Amino acid sequence: MCCYVYHYNLGGNMKKLTSIFFAFLAMFFLFSSAAKAEYKFNFVMHSDTNNAFWAAVHKGFKDACAQINADCQMLTLTGDGDQQEQLQNF
Repeated sequence: MCCYVYHYNLGGNMKKLTSIFFAFLAMFFLFSSAAKAEYKFNFVMHSDTNNAFWAAVHKGFKDACAQINADCQMLTLTGDGDQQEQLQNF
């Protein structure tokens, strides 16, 4: 049984490849950390969550915010259709 060992002499190219690799790695971490933006959402509803439809919307909103780790706030009305309260929430 025979084994072959190959040795390549890359010389100055190895230093160049190493520096390019580390530059790429630094840029990757720089941009990946910049991409981790925190999101903030405010949802102003024109109804309350006593309605089954709006209760489902509220649950979906909370679930979606939890998935992306966002700061979310849903502003609902105490009474359905109260325009003055809606303006205050806005």
